[in-house]
Amino acid sequence: MKKHAAIGAITYALDLGRAMRKAETIGPQAVIDAACAQTTGTILAQGPVRITTPMRTEGGFDHGSFSVDGLTLRYLNEYMTVDRGTKRLATYPDVITTLSPRTGRPVTISAINEGDEIAVFHVHRKNLPLSSSTRDRIALAEVEQIMGVELIKPVEDRMA
Repeated sequence: MKKHAAIGAITYALDLGRAMRKAETIGPQAVIDAACAQTTGTILAQGPVRITTPMRTEGGFDHGSFSVDGLTLRYLNEYMTVDRGTKRLATYPDVITTLSPRTGRPVTISAINEGDEIAVFHVHRKNLPLSSSTRDRIALAEVEQIMGVELIKPVEDRMA
């Protein structure tokens, strides 16, 4: 059904890919800048990774956390939260990803090691084509339980 679809998501992704690929000839920082410009995204932090909770697999989910330049990133197969101390900066379904300053390309969670230099990229959900499933309270509650972190309230507060 159309009301549940992420209308425009494929075009959004293709446009982002084109912008990043075009910038590759200039260099890694140009790729990161192109991603930010194309999406209205920002770099929240850049620096070396410090693993705070090593990745573990539970119930089919990989989860853990690490810090970069004072930010804590928590993930459950994908990045779910970014906090600076007690302040939440980003919460799923925002885009939260990590980029390599060496290449400008995304770095997968499984490829990140202690000491790796990364940039933390964020796009707020209000700027994204999202499906209705991103607000599924039952799924979010399950994620909260597995991760031990609040998601529903921050999502509801930030959807307004």
